[in-house]
Amino acid sequence: MFTKWLDLTPNFKTFDEVHQELNQWLNQALDCHPESQCTSDRFPALQLKETPTDFQIDAFAPGMKKEQLNVNLQENILEISGKRDEEPVAENTNYLRKERFSGKFSRSIQLPKTANPEKIAASYKNGVLSIVIGKKPEATPKQIQIQTI
Repeated sequence: MFTKWLDLTPNFKTFDEVHQELNQWLNQALDCHPESQCTSDRFPALQLKETPTDFQIDAFAPGMKKEQLNVNLQENILEISGKRDEEPVAENTNYLRKERFSGKFSRSIQLPKTANPEKIAASYKNGVLSIVIGKKPEATPKQIQIQTI
């Protein structure tokens, strides 16, 4: 007579297996590869605003120095570029995951036709690069007085 033995051992995954699956899921979600550090075409993060008189762009680059950033305007395309240095690694340190971007980066923004390339200013404070681009005079709203007849 044959007896069927059931394996009653719980079918739990080891911590390493769960950790590996979680990393694979995160790598897919963040479009990263485990053998390379994560890079992003979304660095620095941008915020674009428009007022009646100008366009304002804030680029968030915490931990960087202004000397590491470049702002160029060519043919109505504003380019923000630079290089973030690699963070020094302390002795006996083993990163399990490294998501802090380092290396060269570049973001380009097509400016509206109403932007005035002659009126552009940039400043950098507390990790935020602020760029203000004035509008051409014909793009600025003009208040018209209504006469009583």
